[in-house]
Amino acid sequence: MIGVFFKIIFTVTIHLAFFSFYPDGGKYADAYLWISLVLWSCFWIVFSGKFPLSKKLIFPLNFVINTAIMIIIAFFISITMPQEDGRTVLSKVLNGDFPDEDQISRGKIKYLNNFSFKTGGLKEGAILREGKKIIEKARAED
Repeated sequence: MIGVFFKIIFTVTIHLAFFSFYPDGGKYADAYLWISLVLWSCFWIVFSGKFPLSKKLIFPLNFVINTAIMIIIAFFISITMPQEDGRTVLSKVLNGDFPDEDQISRGKIKYLNNFSFKTGGLKEGAILREGKKIIEKARAED
């Protein structure tokens, strides 16, 4: 059971990495995040319950199977994660459109603050956007 817990934690880490690097997911991004986390967590629970022999396999084979499943999870997230511009994360990576420092900092404020139990979370992301609008407006007036 501890193995399943660690697999779920690693799945959460994969999700947070994708959402922190590509935070512009539109209005359905948060719903996608939670639904995807629940579905993949249920997958790990069912997988460990239905295939108990996978625990008894020798170390390298079990490690290879779990690593392959994690890669598949990352692939599915990269092709199904919503983005405001309509392009998939996989197509962005393949075209060399990697996240810049601004995107990563917005993603950290938007998603990682919720999991680090600091105050703010999504509210801080909105405050940051509004602050940028005010600064841009002041620059335009000058």
